Amino acid sequence: MSPPPDVSDAGPELHSSPFPAAAAPGANGLTFVPALSGSLTPRWNANARGSFTGLTMEHGPAEVCRAVVEGCVYAAKDVIDRLAAMGLPIEEVRVTGGGAVSEIWLQMKADVTGRPTRFAEHHASPVGAACLAAVAAGWFVDIEAAAAAAVRMSRRVFEPNPATEAAYADGYRRYRQAFDALEPTFGEGALPR
Repeated sequence: MSPPPDVSDAGPELHSSPFPAAAAPGANGLTFVPALSGSLTPRWNANARGSFTGLTMEHGPAEVCRAVVEGCVYAAKDVIDRLAAMGLPIEEVRVTGGGAVSEIWLQMKADVTGRPTRFAEHHASPVGAACLAAVAAGWFVDIEAAAAAAVRMSRRVFEPNPATEAAYADGYRRYRQAFDALEPTFGEGALPR
């Protein structure tokens, strides 16, 4: 049987959006709950809806954009913290998909979670499908072996920045408070599915 073909590429080019970078960590008190299609974190609720809290006339596009990205990262922190509480510690955050090519998003994930963060040098779905096909074709004995051969993480590691710790701790506290305060309203006036 012939070896699997080399399907490697150079990996993604990182970019940085000017909007979230223009606002300070914590988005000047603006908080976003990213429940645009219901929520999985901090609690599963199909009726949850996204919301901004703390919005003032002082906030501009940079703070709004940063609050959206921060809200998504706070939701990821919920998942990581829950896994750790169940005895499944996460030593490193690994990112794939669209957010994996955003330098500010990667740094924010490291800062908010307090864990080193790296990105996959490819999109997960096609590589996962290729791994499954390679196992089915007999090129690898199992999915773990195929993944070990095919999945490449960046050498670049985004380390947590201690200077942002207080701002993100406050932002995460606001995010959780906003979700808890809004939860009783979820489902009221929601559009039918």
